[in-house]
Amino acid sequence: MIINQSNLSTLFKSFLASFKRGMMSRQDEQEWQRIATLAPSNTKTNEYGWLGQFPSLRKWVGERQVKNLEQHGYSIKNEKYEATVGVDRDDVEDDNLGVYTPVFQEMGVSAGLWPNEVVYALIALGETELCYDKKPFFATDHPENGTTASNLLGSGGTAPWYLLDTSRALKPFIFQRRAAPELVNKNNVQRDDHVFFHDEFLYGARARGAAGFGFWQMALKHKGDLDQVNFDAAMTAMGQRVNDEGQTMGIRPDLLVVPWSLRSDAKALLQKEYLANGESNYNYDAIKVLITNYLPNA
Repeated sequence: MIINQSNLSTLFKSFLASFKRGMMSRQDEQEWQRIATLAPSNTKTNEYGWLGQFPSLRKWVGERQVKNLEQHGYSIKNEKYEATVGVDRDDVEDDNLGVYTPVFQEMGVSAGLWPNEVVYALIALGETELCYDKKPFFATDHPENGTTASNLLGSGGTAPWYLLDTSRALKPFIFQRRAAPELVNKNNVQRDDHVFFHDEFLYGARARGAAGFGFWQMALKHKGDLDQVNFDAAMTAMGQRVNDEGQTMGIRPDLLVVPWSLRSDAKALLQKEYLANGESNYNYDAIKVLITNYLPNA
């Protein structure tokens, strides 16, 4: 190939097409959409000071009672993400470009699954990263109606598992997207210092965004065995959540999220109609199951 700006532009379009194919190829694996709410962003940091408020209807006696939204000072700062590929100038000159097609397609796959990585990375830090009430998202001492409540239970299991209520307008987690992944190039053959010194053309993917926590009341982490006793205890704990006025929040867990190592336990618990002794499984099909590769197996 003759190296000029026109041919380099055509080459970039080819790589871009491979990148986009990769992004679109895994649309059925957008797990984050099941557990997180998309929050578009147009600033460096988004403020979520209203988190923690569950306005509920009360009997109207006398004048209205205005519920001022308490400012909790919770914010999510966007972060940058990148991936860069160098294409040897000799390969361009010799038309040896077929080897790069899968590289850019895989870069597109990674870009398409980027929100999964961001959201699950935050979940893994849930016992240390703070949420709106200045407690770790998964904690044993969240303030609740003048006392404390826990959304972190159990110990001694092979791997943690999670109960979520994903039915509300705001899911338990937030995916904040500032800039969707895009592929750009740096291919000015006459003026590019990198091409001059390294004889290599650069192509890079770039994205901006972050993940954050929604309401802690809508998620529970359990570190014990995934069995009926622990599952029932977790369901009960979430169903008993109340707001600042002591009214039920109506939390109804609808999704069990487990790592790959617990897939058999999850299926036995929720997807088998009968127990080993022949009795009916009262938890059969009680809620949905999400088996993920993004959680640690131990």
